Amino acid sequence: RQLALAISDLPTPQQEVLNLFYFDEMSYDDIAALLQVARSTVNTRLATARESLRKALTTLEREQ
Repeated sequence: RQLALAISDLPTPQQEVLNLFYFDEMSYDDIAALLQVARSTVNTRLATARESLRKALTTLEREQ
């Protein structure tokens, strides 16, 4: 539940690549083609999303 809330707080482009990569199990190249962006953009969005989630979940853990 906390993960879902943290994901919903991400910017839409980061949510898209996160869902496509982890839940739809698409490759970086397939995501890039689908979204019509560079592969490096997919990589950056995923890295930024992961870091944001890591920070959000760490904060939630400390509050409990």
